[in-house]
Amino acid sequence: MWIPEGTLLQRPRVAGEDDLFSNFFQTKKPYLALFLEHVTVEYCKIVLDGNCWRVKTKRIHHNVPEVENVG
Repeated sequence: MWIPEGTLLQRPRVAGEDDLFSNFFQTKKPYLALFLEHVTVEYCKIVLDGNCWRVKTKRIHHNVPEVENVG
C-alpha cells in the first residue's frame, strides 16, 4: 500500500521519552507501507520504516495498477 504526501501518522506515546508531538509524523512525500490490521472502522495499523503507526484508513491506497474496462 502507499501513503500519500501530507498524511498524519500516530504511534503510541513512550512514557519518559516522547514530548507533546514526537509520537506524530506527517509525511512529506509518498511512502510504501505494510498494512497490519484495522484498529477501528476509521483507523488501521501500518508499518513504515520499521515503526508501527496508526493512520486513517481513508488516507491509504492499495499499491496495485488500475485496469481500464475496455469493451
